[in-house]
Amino acid sequence: MDIITSANNKIVKMVRALGGVKGRDASSAFLVEGAKFVAELPKNWQIKHIILSESFAKGGGFTPDAIVVTDQIFAGLSDVVNPQGILAVVDQRTFDIEDVLGLGGDNPLIFLLEGINDPGNLGTILRNCHGLGATGVILVEHCADVYSPKVVRASAGSIFHVPFVQMALGQALTELKARNIPLYATSPAGSADLHQLDLRKPAAFALGNEHHGLSQGAMEGADETVRIPVMSESLNVSVACAIFAYETQRQRTV
Repeated sequence: MDIITSANNKIVKMVRALGGVKGRDASSAFLVEGAKFVAELPKNWQIKHIILSESFAKGGGFTPDAIVVTDQIFAGLSDVVNPQGILAVVDQRTFDIEDVLGLGGDNPLIFLLEGINDPGNLGTILRNCHGLGATGVILVEHCADVYSPKVVRASAGSIFHVPFVQMALGQALTELKARNIPLYATSPAGSADLHQLDLRKPAAFALGNEHHGLSQGAMEGADETVRIPVMSESLNVSVACAIFAYETQRQRTV
């Protein structure tokens, strides 16, 4: 079993670069870490390399064509405190608006995200969208990099099951209007109560930054503003996403 011992190895340097957005953009790849997530990678996501720590490989985790590095080098590649010893380098995928709308489905549920710059929140939103049947996600200005290790980890693998597209806000509004999909801007001061909406038809919800909310452009471009009736001033944005998605699916299954 060959083991890479040099931190200057070209593959090690490439994998290390994937920890930053510039490296991910340059390689059009990203990292997936952990035995469970690597094992569950769908076949339509292309794996470029499997990287193992020496301890993981010697413990029976060796797989054909895997690249083995010393434990010390692997620790420098990992984004977690106690790495399991396995990660994959995976090609990024490019989706288009039709993927997000459900490939011709007649009743999409879309989430438009603006300013969601916390990776944990973005990953959890993807997880909620997957678990609660959202059709897809549109990311507009000032969102975290969807392929960052923290987003991938927070999504718990859901990033591989929810189509997402990145575009300017104006283009997103145009795409939704062209398809007659109403956009609901979410706000604690929204004019409509969530439970007053008829969500049995196509719908898109715009979620904004927790501190600043949605931009004026997003608010003005929406068909209606909507609020969740709660006793506190606001909710975590990923919790709000789950509530909007759950209420939509509840209405659609009654």
